[in-house]
Amino acid sequence: WIHEGPFKDAEFDDWKVSDSGMVYKDVVVGSGGQPTRADTVRCHYCGYFLDGKIFDRSYGAGMFPFSLFTDGAPPVAFKLKGGLIPGFIEGILGMQVGGKRIVKLKPSLAYGAQGAPGAIPPDTTLIFYLELRSIGSGMSL
Repeated sequence: WIHEGPFKDAEFDDWKVSDSGMVYKDVVVGSGGQPTRADTVRCHYCGYFLDGKIFDRSYGAGMFPFSLFTDGAPPVAFKLKGGLIPGFIEGILGMQVGGKRIVKLKPSLAYGAQGAPGAIPPDTTLIFYLELRSIGSGMSL
């Protein structure tokens, strides 16, 4: 479930847009539970730049549990550059276990004007492929 090549604007024409401006498409709608901000979840993800280059992924490295609780509490066992970016959390929160979703995050939902030095340039739009596998410490699917 890996994308190849650059992303084209037309690919996003029929996608949904959240109130925050996150553009997303559910490739597979899950049939399990839906997480809350207080939950720990297990998911696979693959992060892309618009040119199609992968900058980070969990595939092949096992799944990492992390907490969606963001009020000052660090992720349980997984840190994404010191914390989870807002669009990543929003993308996961709207999913059900077993679901697969692609999200397009404008810079304010990703790393913003500061970027992530050495990894993500400032004001960069990012794409994430997300696969929600379980809520809690157990494994589903």
